Amino acid sequence: MKIRFAVTNMSEFLDTMAQQLGAIKRVDSGEEILEFPAPLGVGAMRGVRLRDGCELMIFDSMLAVPLHLEGEYAGHQPLGLSFCLSGLVGHTARGALGELGLGPNQRSLFFMPDFREGASVYAAHQHTVLVGLGIEPSLSQLFSEDQLAQTLSTLRHVGAQAHQQFFFQAGSISSSMRTVLTQVLQCPYQGGTRRLYLESKALELIALSLAQALPDKEPSPTRPSLRPDDIERVHAARDVLLRTLEEPPSLLALARQVGLNDFKLKRGFRQVFGTTVFGYVRDQRMARARQLLEKQRLNVTEVACAVGYANPSQFAAAFKRKFGVNPGSCRR
Repeated sequence: MKIRFAVTNMSEFLDTMAQQLGAIKRVDSGEEILEFPAPLGVGAMRGVRLRDGCELMIFDSMLAVPLHLEGEYAGHQPLGLSFCLSGLVGHTARGALGELGLGPNQRSLFFMPDFREGASVYAAHQHTVLVGLGIEPSLSQLFSEDQLAQTLSTLRHVGAQAHQQFFFQAGSISSSMRTVLTQVLQCPYQGGTRRLYLESKALELIALSLAQALPDKEPSPTRPSLRPDDIERVHAARDVLLRTLEEPPSLLALARQVGLNDFKLKRGFRQVFGTTVFGYVRDQRMARARQLLEKQRLNVTEVACAVGYANPSQFAAAFKRKFGVNPGSCRR
């Protein structure tokens, strides 16, 4: 059976499927479900818009005849993930060098910035389970803008090296991915809780896939350098911490105080001082504690309190991890 479509999102795609198959699409707590009619087979296709810029599709069916889907997609989701747990699914895209197919226990990641037209073929007489994710590159809620921009730029570069207009990578589904996929398919929740749960699992799948996206020999993207005024703000944050070691502000409050967002403060602190904000506070507390123990007549409990530790035992353990000796030894 062949279905032609020209759509902009998953909802329109399922509407087109329902019309041409003579089936009914139902909506349950924001999840759109299309159950296949008997002549085609048994099973269903589900679509969930998790948040703006991210759509989840689940195909779970035993078809009686092959299903050919071909047409145009006018949306803007060039970054996609597919996980085939069982069955066979073939994909083609205009400009692609051959078929981009998937078999049992295979996954793919593709970046097609100019994708507009393609086709998919779902095999008959076998249980096919496919989970797919479509992601917009402007989806800043999932990743920092810098991280996502660097990843997409690198994928585009890899595709250009292969003389293609896109990047496509197929591989095996890892055990970690399979665990998350099983949780997606067996989600025990309903309503808004179900959507929240599926969104969290989608984020896990995206993170696991991007971690494996680049070839082993591909150099890591260069971290963007900080602007001079950002460096000044990072130093200002350091000065605030030194003045408030006993009770430092939260990361968000510190970022606001020096005029940075929390992500840029974390990244900048690591680039400028080679450690995290928390790590810097801990190290400075230990350095001040050692100075107090060596030069002033304070006992361990008093020193712990002076550097912000309410529990002397926790202070002693942290001190020993840092310097390899108990704080009492420094006092003696």
